[in-house]
Amino acid sequence: MKIENISLVLKCHSAIGNSLDLPTMMQQCLSTFAYETAAVYAMMEVNSEGRLHSTRTVGRYVHSLPSDAVTLLKSGPSHIVRLSDGMHSLTIQLKNGSLYFIFADDSIDIQFFGSMFASLANRIDTAITACLSVERLDMARVSLETANRGLGQSQNLLSAVASATNLLLQEKDYLQAMAQSLEFIGKATEVDRAYLFVNTLGDSMETSTTSQRVEWTNTGVRPEIDNPILQNLPFSVSGDMIMKLNDGSEFCTIIAHLPDSLTKEVLQSQDIKSILVLPVMAFDRFWGFVGFDDCTLERIWTEDERAVLRAFCGSLAKAIERGTVQMNLEQTQQELIELNASLEQKVAERTEALQQALDNLKHAQKEMVRQEKLVTVGNLVAGIAHEINTPLGAINASAGNLRHTLLELFKEKIPSSSLQDLQFACESANEIDLATRLTSREERALTAELKAFLTTEFPHLNQQQRYARLLAECAIHADNSRLLHQLFDSEKPDVKLDLLVWMMRVRRAIMSISSASEKAADVVRALKTYLYAGTNEKTAVQLRPSIDAVLTLYQSKLRQGVTDEVNIPTGIEVRGNSGELGQVWSNIIDNAIQAMSNHGHITIKAETQGPCVFIEISNTGSVITKEVRKRLFEPMFTTKPQGEGTGLGLSIVKQIIDEHHGTIWANSNHECTTFTIELPKYKSR
Repeated sequence: MKIENISLVLKCHSAIGNSLDLPTMMQQCLSTFAYETAAVYAMMEVNSEGRLHSTRTVGRYVHSLPSDAVTLLKSGPSHIVRLSDGMHSLTIQLKNGSLYFIFADDSIDIQFFGSMFASLANRIDTAITACLSVERLDMARVSLETANRGLGQSQNLLSAVASATNLLLQEKDYLQAMAQSLEFIGKATEVDRAYLFVNTLGDSMETSTTSQRVEWTNTGVRPEIDNPILQNLPFSVSGDMIMKLNDGSEFCTIIAHLPDSLTKEVLQSQDIKSILVLPVMAFDRFWGFVGFDDCTLERIWTEDERAVLRAFCGSLAKAIERGTVQMNLEQTQQELIELNASLEQKVAERTEALQQALDNLKHAQKEMVRQEKLVTVGNLVAGIAHEINTPLGAINASAGNLRHTLLELFKEKIPSSSLQDLQFACESANEIDLATRLTSREERALTAELKAFLTTEFPHLNQQQRYARLLAECAIHADNSRLLHQLFDSEKPDVKLDLLVWMMRVRRAIMSISSASEKAADVVRALKTYLYAGTNEKTAVQLRPSIDAVLTLYQSKLRQGVTDEVNIPTGIEVRGNSGELGQVWSNIIDNAIQAMSNHGHITIKAETQGPCVFIEISNTGSVITKEVRKRLFEPMFTTKPQGEGTGLGLSIVKQIIDEHHGTIWANSNHECTTFTIELPKYKSR
């Protein structure tokens, strides 16, 4: 193929599909085709779903066309036809249309043009299909937007009626609720005026009247709420409308279509062009009506809109009935209150006296619990002080070590070290796990292992024993070859290793201070939780942390010869007061330690069964006889020597468990004594 022909094909090919607008795409293609092929005339027709799209253009070499050229062109077969005046026509059939060309120059290779456009037909068809698809999508989008606007108006009305109905359900005064309800519905329906009339029914149409009570008007619309004509308006004035409403039917019309009457005159005096009025049937009678006026256009209400507004009038009728019944009920209740005033006064006085006695009893019980808690804390003071002093001593010692280490670092080591050596020491120290603490025996074994490794890997070193000891101090093992090679392949291994050792000493001192601080904080936190447990409200209490806090306070006693085992799944919650439950665990654990004479084993476990949580606290102390178990929870009962017990500990436990709607019992045999507590599981709302 000639280069000129290849260029022509490429230009025609690139002109196709540059636009998704069908007329634009057709015009762009046709202009390029005519220009590049020197056609004197070109036309494209596309048939889409019965619609004919046609585009034509005149080439740059046009002189004159035979009068029958276009007619012959469109009626001829899909091939080259010789016309008069030496012209030729070329027709290319497409899937949805045709391409027509007329050439005036005999020297043009029309056969090549025919082959070229035939080969481009599929691409032209694809471009046409894409344009038609976009056109259909645009039409579908317009239809969807139109439907959405209608749906949006319906949704606005439904939302307004829902809000109005909700107001009617909440407000006791239906007139006050209607003022805002009519505003909701008026704005949603885009009317000019919305109102409520209330009827006063007589024996006949002549003696029955209606009056406007509530009105909402749009901006710029004249209100009619103060129009005297609309107060005590006789039914007979609007007889034709009232008759329909009285039968339960709605009145919907364009005012201009009404025959001349007094009703039409009254409505026109209010500038009304169209109206919709719906009856309110309450207590099985024509109670009143709700109306909607259009003062600017003659509106045609849809059946859907009328159905929604009928439903609103039904809700209004129910609200009126409910409000009337409520008003009558309140009036009756007031009469009963007045009749029973003297009796209630006597009951109030008696209740006040009983409440005072109950308050005094509760206060005495709380004071007793508080005194018992203070006694427990008093017994634990020495142990708690020891638990706090131990980590404080560790902090003091670590602080001294840290002070010495930092002084050595900043005075001796850092000034004589390069920035690269410092960076290496810091980064390497951060990579070493501080959680690994070696015993003296383990450190000696590691030193021997490292010395053997250094002898093999770095035989040129002169201080292998010293290096091995310092590496073991840092808990660096022989398998950390990367770090060891970085150290001993350098020019100054002594400087790097010394810096690393001193950095590790700083980190260990800081870690010791942090760990000791946390231990002291745990003791203080547990004591605070035990003494200041918050309000008296029953809330969710995490069982495991509650018991762990008490065990923390008893650590000094437990370490004297008592071991403990706690098996409580994470996440178990009971409903209760954390401070009071802490007193329960404290009293039972303290009794257990004393029962075992400070030597034995305490087991605490819990499980959930249905709506309850069962907690078992067992000890390996002496057996509690059946006779003693019967009296365990009696106030002032104790088996301890005189002066060692008040007899209130387990009595207080029983009282707290009862207030938490739980139960407690004890079992005892030669293996162990177990106190079982059943408490309600916390239910999240």
